[in-house]
Amino acid sequence: MHMKLFNSKGLPLLAMSLDNRADNWLNLSAIARYFNVPRSTFLQSVNDYGWESALAYYEQQRKTKLKH
Repeated sequence: MHMKLFNSKGLPLLAMSLDNRADNWLNLSAIARYFNVPRSTFLQSVNDYGWESALAYYEQQRKTKLKH
């Protein structure tokens, strides 16, 4: 999977391929646990919708769960 981060003007900040070695730099398992979703589901969402969209979606879901 390839991850790209952009600033608010759409300019690229970071682009990298994610594989098992990426966990050492970016703890994807911890992020998935924070959102209480399986790692594979989280990574599939990142792959399908992009990093920022996946984070925004899961953060919204987390806040909704906390309110109830």
